[in-house]
This record gives sequence, structure tokens and C-alpha cells, in this order.
Amino acid sequence: MDQKTVVKNWLDGANEAWKAISKFAGSKEGHLALFFLHLSLEKTLKGLYLAKFNEPAPFTHDLLQLTDKIGLKTTDVEKKQLAEISTFNIAARYDDYKYRLQERATFEFVKEWTAIGENLRNKFIKEMEKYE
Repeated sequence: MDQKTVVKNWLDGANEAWKAISKFAGSKEGHLALFFLHLSLEKTLKGLYLAKFNEPAPFTHDLLQLTDKIGLKTTDVEKKQLAEISTFNIAARYDDYKYRLQERATFEFVKEWTAIGENLRNKFIKEMEKYE
């Protein structure tokens, strides 16, 4: 497969994950919306990494680490946001963490973090346009 196809696959996966957020937001499974938020950002960043460097992205789920490896300029606020969103990946996978995230994943919490994630996602997509 060529680079453009693989980048497109990453972005298609990111878009699918983004669509899944709405299926779980506002439900008792709001924690899953947060998990898919993380997954969408991770796949977007991995597509960006490949587009920029023409090599596979590092094997990590840490969004802050990915942005650093890409060389993206992020504000201190964005760094804190990326660190928090990275916890949604772990929290949705392991039961003891999942129960704590379920308590936090109110409609308002999910809505707030989805808006934050959308801003980050748009930034990453805009950055990717440099490499198309």
C-alpha cells in the first residue's frame, strides 16, 4: 500500500471513531464516547505522523507523546488537555478505572471534552493539509 492510502485509512478510522462519540454521548455509556474521542485523536495524529515523516507512527496511545514526536506546537493548555484525553483510553479499558470514569462521564463532562477534542482534531487536520 502506498503512503497516501495508509494515511487515508488512518483518517477514515479517525472519522469512524468520531462518529461513534454521538452514539454514546448523553447515555449511561458516556465513558465510551470519551474512549472514542481519544481513539479518533490518536488515529488522526498517527495519520499526520505518517504524512509528515513517511514512516509508521510510534506504538503509543499517549497523545502528548505523539504531538511531541510530530513536532506540533501546543500550548500549555493543549498539553494538559491531551494528557487528560489520554487517560480516557486507559480508563475505558480497565474495569477499576472504567467505573471511576463512568462516574465522571456526565452529559456535561462528555459535551465539554468533545468540544475540546473537536478543537484539537481540527488543529491536527489543518496541520495535515501541509503534507497533502
